Amino acid sequence: MRKPRQKTLGESAPFIRIILDTLDDHVAVLDERGTIVAVNDAWEDFAIQNGAASASSVSVGANYVAVCRRAVRAGNETAEQALEGIESVLNGTRRHCALDYECSSPLQERWFKMTILRQKKPGAGVIVTHSDITDRIRSEQALHRSEKRLRLLTDALPVLISYVDENQCYRFHNKGYEDWFGYSDGYVDGKHLKEVLGEKAYDALRPRVEAALSGQLITFEDFIPYGRAGRRYVRVAYVPDCQDGNVRGFFALIEDLTERKQ
Repeated sequence: MRKPRQKTLGESAPFIRIILDTLDDHVAVLDERGTIVAVNDAWEDFAIQNGAASASSVSVGANYVAVCRRAVRAGNETAEQALEGIESVLNGTRRHCALDYECSSPLQERWFKMTILRQKKPGAGVIVTHSDITDRIRSEQALHRSEKRLRLLTDALPVLISYVDENQCYRFHNKGYEDWFGYSDGYVDGKHLKEVLGEKAYDALRPRVEAALSGQLITFEDFIPYGRAGRRYVRVAYVPDCQDGNVRGFFALIEDLTERKQ
């Protein structure tokens, strides 16, 4: 029986285009020289909407590597990163790479992720994809603003506030920790309780810490022999962070009552 003849790229092009046009991402297929051999409608529409001098400059037959090089000479930093990524995948240094970049218009803020992926078939070139990640970036920016407001608020309070994860390591703390213990900015981040509080203080607090990590709300007043802050009389609250039935850590609030106790 005669083996079925495989279709050439030219014969397969209409079918490939139909598949590509079903994608919302902007997609282009480059050959080994960086020449565009296929694009989808989303790619062409985006080029026109973003003021490409000519749609043909980034369409089938154009050399995308050359387009990036011209943009680099014009001082475009994003194009420089894209060029480096495309060339590294084309020459086999990497199989894929990705970068996030801003591509805003005067009327709209937009962010994209550019992904360059080598095709599995030898000599088949690479696939370049631009995915709209604007919603993700906006969410991250909103979260950053929220975290900044939270830090401003907690830093202004005359108490120690922190979040400790299930491994008993600090994941958040207010400025009071630097002021109280005399640590440099950033030292506490990621450190275990014992490293920050001191061995004697940790031994004294450990049963209550473990109870909080088992899901119990812990409140108490006691003298604690802190390593760097000395012996302090404190009011403490450990509030478990329970998610989906699991304790992920706990929030800690510590108020220094030493002067009142003396």
